[in-house]
Amino acid sequence: FCIHPHGIYTLGALALPDHVPEVRLCIAPYLYHFAPVFRVVAELLGVKLGSTGPRDLKRLMEKENSPMAIVPGGFEEATVTCRFTERVFLKTRAGFIKYALRHGYDLVPCFTVGDSDMFSNPQGAWNFRWWLNGLSIPAVLPWGFPLLPLLPKRVHVKLAIGPPLHMPHIENPTREEVEKHRKRYVAALQATYTEAIRGTPSAGRPLEIW
Repeated sequence: FCIHPHGIYTLGALALPDHVPEVRLCIAPYLYHFAPVFRVVAELLGVKLGSTGPRDLKRLMEKENSPMAIVPGGFEEATVTCRFTERVFLKTRAGFIKYALRHGYDLVPCFTVGDSDMFSNPQGAWNFRWWLNGLSIPAVLPWGFPLLPLLPKRVHVKLAIGPPLHMPHIENPTREEVEKHRKRYVAALQATYTEAIRGTPSAGRPLEIW
């Protein structure tokens, strides 16, 4: 399961276990290995965790520990969060495609409608913010509920889960093969998004691919 957008708090990832109770949410390695409080809270909420670190993810996939969930856009997708705008960060994201091909995992595009409307987030200074992202720092300045800005604004949120996108099993995919299937995934996500926003405040908004 591939969840978009990252948003400020990745609420789509937290909502997915309500639909798929056995799913394992794979998070940033430093959160998984060095943030025990985060792990305890997640376990109390009934969310099983894993790590997106290359070795950790490879081990999980080799064990066929399915289903798993990731947030492919990462901190960059959080950084470009903009209220009343729908964005995903996928133009340079290919690692998750490569892993899916190597281990024969299908990809399920998911989109959280309303996530981007929960917080305002200043735009611009992109090069500096990408640099912060490279240090595993989410370069966001969220402003949600007026009196308590770190709490989200009250908006309706819906997690849409698209149909699985079948991926062939290619042990050593070439760059061209990875790019081909990345484009397939983006098209599948676009179709899921288009269907999900019908009758919502997001209707009519284009999905921006960063």
